[in-house]
Amino acid sequence: MQYHNYYKIASIREERYIISHDYNPEALARNLIAFRRILWREMIRSTVKDSSEFDISLLQFLTLFLLITESEMTVKRVAALLGRSESATSRMLDQLVARGLVCRREGERDRRVKRVSLSENGRSFVAALEQKRAATQIMVMKYLSPEERAVVAQAMQLLADAARRHAGEHTESETTGTEHTDE
Repeated sequence: MQYHNYYKIASIREERYIISHDYNPEALARNLIAFRRILWREMIRSTVKDSSEFDISLLQFLTLFLLITESEMTVKRVAALLGRSESATSRMLDQLVARGLVCRREGERDRRVKRVSLSENGRSFVAALEQKRAATQIMVMKYLSPEERAVVAQAMQLLADAARRHAGEHTESETTGTEHTDE
């Protein structure tokens, strides 16, 4: 399917979406929200059904996803990324340690510095969530034609590349004042 500057109206559950080759941030935001609501509902529902470990807070959930991107972080860095105090972050991490999702150790050069990383159970938990999210997206794509799936695959590659560039540019600015090594 080729998209030029014409509009195609698609009716999905009696809601009307305009598909256009033109970039419209508001329409894109509405479509992303609609897609993600369905995606997250399905992913979270199946995860809750399949896992007794899912009873975690939003901050704990975010922490697991922060830790999957890094091999190890100081408690201070986790706190800075979450915008929370070190003491509150340390208590929250204690809960994740108690559940076996996170490992904590003392810094090698300074024992006062506490470092955290995902445990094998934590990595498995995050991997399962990521797999459920991908499976849900692929399930939704069954409703597209082969040509539309190809367009979505290309768009996802572009978005993944842009997300990597964004992360590379913003990770350090978000952690200003925190070090990667023992303090």
